[in-house]
Amino acid sequence: MIGWLCRAVLIVGVCFGSPAFAEEKLPCTDKVTTYDIKMCLKDAFEQADADLNRAYKALRQAAEEWDAVEEDEQMKGAVKALIAAQRAWIVYRDQNCIVEGFRARGGSLESVFVTHCEIRLTKVRTKEMIERVTLH
Repeated sequence: MIGWLCRAVLIVGVCFGSPAFAEEKLPCTDKVTTYDIKMCLKDAFEQADADLNRAYKALRQAAEEWDAVEEDEQMKGAVKALIAAQRAWIVYRDQNCIVEGFRARGGSLESVFVTHCEIRLTKVRTKEMIERVTLH
């Protein structure tokens, strides 16, 4: 039981100490060219995605522990539910951000809007996961 608490403390320190969790502002606003903005956003998304993956792993391990201590087989299912929720969330994020890209449909900034949306929603999802690990 204490294992998940230690992981929660570790992940909060790692993730919230990460630039992805710095005071919220639009990433890459210092870039001038569309190419530079896109490359910067690519790096920012990779960082946000890495933070999400760390949070997911911690939450999945906690869910495995929740299932392991449950004696009634019918009460288990935390891991299965987490996997289903994450798969659904990925579809939601991707489709929602495609819609956001329509603000510049066909233009050079369409992918900028899409990637910024992906970064924003990924950071929100990461925070949700961390809260679930730390509050359980």
